[in-house]
Amino acid sequence: MVTDRKIVSKDMKLYYFNDFEKKASPWESYHDGQLDITEDRQFQITSYGEDSGTIAEFELGNVTCNVNFTINRDQLAATTPVIFRVENADGETIHTQNIVASGYVQATFTLPNAGNYRFILSTTANNLFYIDDFYIYYLGGTNSNNFVSLFEPEVLNFSDFYPFGMLVPNRHASSNSYRYGFGYTNLAGTKQ
Repeated sequence: MVTDRKIVSKDMKLYYFNDFEKKASPWESYHDGQLDITEDRQFQITSYGEDSGTIAEFELGNVTCNVNFTINRDQLAATTPVIFRVENADGETIHTQNIVASGYVQATFTLPNAGNYRFILSTTANNLFYIDDFYIYYLGGTNSNNFVSLFEPEVLNFSDFYPFGMLVPNRHASSNSYRYGFGYTNLAGTKQ
């Protein structure tokens, strides 16, 4: 087995992830927004006017958070943003971000104290948008001195052999990114 080890940031710890494959919880309707999961596993949010969409509540500590997700807002007018905001339990806004294009969205903010925080995605248009692969990370969450835990193995090639060296059928594979010096012809070569 050949592995390539990728360093995982020791400063990030996954708190929440949803790829919306089966369920949308803890996401709920916000100001009469209608929610659905599409056949291709995207979270569809239909907005019906002023500041409607979806909301989720999370209990978080006094940490710096990194939130990222993908958004498809192609059915909205270019001048109508999707608003991503984070509020504390008292309704005070901690973070707000206007999303004006489809694609990857990332936000980093520090929560002032431990407690319940509401994550809201909304728009003012009578239309719909989609989100997918929603992640919340704590930054500075894993201060591990365990060197091995800071790596994530990536298997690039594996092979099983019978005794005396014959390759076992259907028990081997190789990634296209693994070349180990053979180039694209799979032939060992030396430069003359």
